[in-house]
Amino acid sequence: MPLIALTLWWARSRWSPRNGNDWLLLSTPVFGAHTNAQGVCRTVTFSASNVGPRTLDFQVRWFECRAGAGPVLATNHLMDPAARHSVVRVSWNDMVTATRAFLAHDRPSLLAARERLAAAGYPELKYIDRLCDTLGSSYADMYWWAPLCPAVAFPQDASSAHRAAAEKLAKAFSFPATAVATNPQPSCIWVELRDFAPKSAAMGYVIIHSPDGTHITASNQYWLDAAVERFIKSSRESNGHREAPFGLTTSFNLAR
Repeated sequence: MPLIALTLWWARSRWSPRNGNDWLLLSTPVFGAHTNAQGVCRTVTFSASNVGPRTLDFQVRWFECRAGAGPVLATNHLMDPAARHSVVRVSWNDMVTATRAFLAHDRPSLLAARERLAAAGYPELKYIDRLCDTLGSSYADMYWWAPLCPAVAFPQDASSAHRAAAEKLAKAFSFPATAVATNPQPSCIWVELRDFAPKSAAMGYVIIHSPDGTHITASNQYWLDAAVERFIKSSRESNGHREAPFGLTTSFNLAR
């Protein structure tokens, strides 16, 4: 039985500050199935209503997790651009079209939508490029992995052991390693040592990875070496590029 998740990704106000807490109302989702040319498809139906004083733009993201040849979430009725409010920009419709083309493995439609978004100066073009690069994989696989920025950086005053850890990471990915000013750098894999407080209770590492960069920070050299080793092992080669799991990786137990 597939696990289907829906996430409300974006809501943007175009009016005065919010008055009250009720502004977007989602109905209880109803799960079902229907048959099309590809066979039986699982569906989910719900409604979204603006019950507040503002005009809202919102986006629905979805993904499916399944084992083997389990059923796939049907998306052809999930988000109909024609049903949206007339004030929504054309680029919104093209982004929805691109996402649906990815799920349908429709490369011509995906590339056509990408061209229109590029011409319109769409700010999230990196997301569309990710769809193009991973076409043929599941949406979950595309979403939960992020490419590596092709450079490693570390502080100029790093110790020889610290520098060796950064260079080990760079060598594993065939990236350059550079000593820079002692501030986290954008668009790179930043490797640093930082005292956690209190030291007696916080010994470990934190890795935050996204398409815009990676931040690896550890409390001491032992944990930095462990973080570098884990990040290397967690990465993979995909379509000629290195990528790693998106989000947070840490040696600490996360509170719930």
